[in-house]
Amino acid sequence: MNIKRLVIIVMFFCLLAIPAKAEIILDLFPKISTKHNEIKLNDICKIFATDDKEQSLLSGINICSVPDVGHTKHITKEFILRRLKQNRIEVSNIKFSGAEEVFLNKSHQIVSKNILTEELKDYLLEKAKELNELVLPMGDLKIIFSPPLDKLSPSMGLYINCLVDGKKEQTIWTNIKTLLEKRGIVARNRIKRHQIIKDEDLEMKKFKLTNSDYNSFYENKEQLLGKMSKVNIRKGFAIKSNQLEAIPVVKKGEKIYIVVENEKLRIVSIGETKEDGFLNEPIRVKNISSQKEVSGILKDKETVLIQY
Repeated sequence: MNIKRLVIIVMFFCLLAIPAKAEIILDLFPKISTKHNEIKLNDICKIFATDDKEQSLLSGINICSVPDVGHTKHITKEFILRRLKQNRIEVSNIKFSGAEEVFLNKSHQIVSKNILTEELKDYLLEKAKELNELVLPMGDLKIIFSPPLDKLSPSMGLYINCLVDGKKEQTIWTNIKTLLEKRGIVARNRIKRHQIIKDEDLEMKKFKLTNSDYNSFYENKEQLLGKMSKVNIRKGFAIKSNQLEAIPVVKKGEKIYIVVENEKLRIVSIGETKEDGFLNEPIRVKNISSQKEVSGILKDKETVLIQY
């Protein structure tokens, strides 16, 4: 027997001595619902492998992302084998059992119309209408309303933000009517037309708001004092901005002191008003000596302050 033939015989018996690679069984589950965003191989099947290291390696292989709530993904055997090959796994010894394919979806919870309206009742004085049922992922549910309570107006759009585990999942918009009450200034006694408003004419009171007066009522007496009423205002009624007008402290063409000052300098000159002036409001004046026109703040009926 020559050497070449002897080598071939030895190699043949060596190949017979090498054990065949152990078979791996993937027993597929028919349906999977999960709250996670990604799934691994051991999430969709039971893995039967004789080698512990090989089983651990297979278990951690990422298969795919989980679809959004309300959608289903079909995972086929061919897809699983392709994912294994992409992760450099030998697939010739892998066999399947169990389901023909895996139906994957994200686990969810139902937020009923009753829950939404009950939440609104805790937040508003009148609940929103025509809210529909929501389908959301499983997890810690929190409902946040926007705008917050201190920003509400009597009739407005409201956003209902549904968060699961801190992540915003859905937002609903609805139109609502609220029965807001706020403290504002009302007439303590009847105020006549052209009457100058004094402190004794006013009092604070809680009253219901409408869209028309939501941004027009007063909350600070200082905003009204010294102004003149343009109309008759009934006792107990809220005083609105369009019912009053400011009284000029100075008239156009009157003489006035122009004071120019900063931290180190103060210069006083005589000027003439170019328009009616209101306390603590900007006013245009002309310097009589220089004939230059400047703007300043009317501090009282005799003084315009210009700061540099």
